[in-house]
Amino acid sequence: MFNRMIGQTRYVVSRLFLHLGGSGVAPILKVLNSAAWDAINSDGDLEVLGKILVEICKSLLRYDEYWLSVANEGDVFWNEGEAGDYVNYLFTDSEQRYLSELDYSSPSEFNQSLNVPITDNVIVIIVVAYEGEVPELETDLSNVQALKEGLKYLINLHYMDKFRAIQVHFSPAQLGYELTNDQLLQYYPELVSLQTTKSESLLSKPSPQAINEAIEVFLSYAREDEALLEELVKHLSILQRQKVIKTWYDRQVSAGAETNAEIDEHFNTARIILLLISADFLRSDDCYSTVERAMKRHKVGEARVIPVILRPVDYQGAVFTNLEPLPVDGKPVTQWTNLDAAFANVATGIRKVVEELASKNL
Repeated sequence: MFNRMIGQTRYVVSRLFLHLGGSGVAPILKVLNSAAWDAINSDGDLEVLGKILVEICKSLLRYDEYWLSVANEGDVFWNEGEAGDYVNYLFTDSEQRYLSELDYSSPSEFNQSLNVPITDNVIVIIVVAYEGEVPELETDLSNVQALKEGLKYLINLHYMDKFRAIQVHFSPAQLGYELTNDQLLQYYPELVSLQTTKSESLLSKPSPQAINEAIEVFLSYAREDEALLEELVKHLSILQRQKVIKTWYDRQVSAGAETNAEIDEHFNTARIILLLISADFLRSDDCYSTVERAMKRHKVGEARVIPVILRPVDYQGAVFTNLEPLPVDGKPVTQWTNLDAAFANVATGIRKVVEELASKNL
């Protein structure tokens, strides 16, 4: 279950319970049943199991309106054998939870339509073991935003090849079975209601103060990368809806405005400047001029400059070389198996910078 490693390695074993409730949970139950049989057919291939977990996490994120309660637990080990024992313990406990044991003898029913009576409650139990340190998973996930970040990092761990064990159980594991509210309390007592964070409250009721304090993010890019720019902006949309940031790039120049003057205005007031790095970006004289101006603002503390590596390119020796890039480890966006995962990683990194700037009241 665990690969034998040389030297001391930090292993984290984590279990997450997520309770979804309501008449709209039928699609996620279908996804889980389909994933269960894909996992059985994978014969334990961790790469395949990782892909299955990615699809489950994406589905859970799509159905966040049905999230009601959650629980998570885990431990850190420096010995892979001890970590493996804990994984086995959690696996056995998860399998023995009420209605969470799959009936291996009847896979055909999971391909039927969902017109059979189904539960209004679904519990998803995810057990993972991974190498390294992920603060977003090693914390209390009892608020909605923390849980979203945790699920996104589960996706990232697959693409980073950090998983050493993956197990998913769910209750009810049979279409047509029912998990009542009383049974939830009896068999899943650790569940606690999900809390809404302050930033999520801003999503529905932004205050004038929050709007005024939104941090402006200036995006500098090459024309050849406009499609990737648009994808990044999509992934930053939740931060914009929460009035945490406001993004700006030159396609937003107002009608009738003097282009250079408006660009300069936003560039000079932006607290964060994103450099969308590619060969075309570095080739462009205009883009590189923006880089040099941005670094001057960065050095005097007027702005935070963040290189976002879109496409593979040798940028060693550039004036921004010493800055920490995004996505994680500077892996170019286009080299990720899944672009959404890459841009989600970038968005998470930007959120952290925004929170840092806000905490320092810069």
